[in-house]
Amino acid sequence: MGRPLLALATLFAVALCSDEYETYCHGLTCPSYQLINQHEGFEERSYTATQWISTNIESDSSVEVLAANGRLKSFCSNNGEAGEIISETWPVLISVSENRYFLQWFVPPGTAVPANFPSSVTLVSRPAATVYVRVFGGTPSLKNGNDNNALLRGDLDRASVTYDHSEYVGAGYDSFFSVTHHNEVWIRAA
Repeated sequence: MGRPLLALATLFAVALCSDEYETYCHGLTCPSYQLINQHEGFEERSYTATQWISTNIESDSSVEVLAANGRLKSFCSNNGEAGEIISETWPVLISVSENRYFLQWFVPPGTAVPANFPSSVTLVSRPAATVYVRVFGGTPSLKNGNDNNALLRGDLDRASVTYDHSEYVGAGYDSFFSVTHHNEVWIRAA
């Protein structure tokens, strides 16, 4: 009787110690960050350096996003068969820069990265950076990302902080078919 109670108490304590970050990462490895400051409407985070596999999204249509997702899935599947595995992770990013779109999947630290990449997939290294983050719900879409990017930029302007105007990143932590969604927009500090 003592052991089941101890196990139950331990599970309860672990649940109390878990933070929201672990919840929306669904127990998978996510990029590591520290919360620097909580502002009105956004967070300021310090992210460690990360790696991502990336592919171009030809246009802002849903069909093109699905095609890009298929390329990354195929790449991971083919390399998984070769013994180099990039497991499923969160978040999935859509990086937007000068009306160019890129779909990116996080590569957890210590992952065996393939030596050869097809021309349609690249390995992207993101340096450690301070990032401003707006969290929002709703079904992920480029329109939702664009709308929340504009809201975040407005909050940053009101807070008189300097930021990189050339790029923003939409981060999704849930399957498109999920009932609830944890989404974020990231803008790097200048």
